[in-house]
Amino acid sequence: MPPKAAAAPAKAPAAKVAAKAAPAPKAAAPAAKAAAPAAAAPKKAAAATSNSNGVYVKNWGQGSVADATAAFSAAGKVSHVQIRRGKYALVFFENSAAVKKAVDSFNGKEVNGTTVIVTAAKTAPKTDKHDASSVVFVGPIFRENTTRKQLFEFFAGSKIVKLRRYEHNYAYVYLDSAATAQKVIKEKNGATFHGKVLTVKPSTRSLEQEKARNEHSKQLIEIHAWKQSKAATH
Repeated sequence: MPPKAAAAPAKAPAAKVAAKAAPAPKAAAPAAKAAAPAAAAPKKAAAATSNSNGVYVKNWGQGSVADATAAFSAAGKVSHVQIRRGKYALVFFENSAAVKKAVDSFNGKEVNGTTVIVTAAKTAPKTDKHDASSVVFVGPIFRENTTRKQLFEFFAGSKIVKLRRYEHNYAYVYLDSAATAQKVIKEKNGATFHGKVLTVKPSTRSLEQEKARNEHSKQLIEIHAWKQSKAATH
């Protein structure tokens, strides 16, 4: 029996449907990030001089405020001086022109026996609370031989709002304004009262502080009274 003809080779499997449909194209790459904002413009370099109208004096020796004032007056009218002996001084002038002159004249030079470094200050002078005070300290005032009437007569011409005398031979005089206080200091400091030379100088006290102290004292008295009454009922 003649051999059977070899079976026709199996047909290659049909190509996978559309050869596995090609994957959908990837989503378009996101748009490039917006360009980074331009770098901020660099800050302007600090001005060589400061609006404080002052100079910082490094390596200040043992000189006093008076010494600093005398030395730097060569650059301009000095309005204020702060010192820390052995370390530095801050000298303030009435105008900025004096600052440049002070730096040019004194930087790297010897002042009061010490070579100093002088640069424009970056700070303003500290506010002195005494400058705006309308209260003055007066002493010595002896309570045993001084009456309120005598004190009012001594300060005649100045409007006194309040007067406080203390056991330790001094008083605080509350005036109607800071200008009046300055006038009193100018006229009465160093004057003689009952045979004693008086010291009359500005104080940092104020009527507001006085009222607050009085209110606090009143509250303490009320609390003490309440505690006593509560203890008595037990």
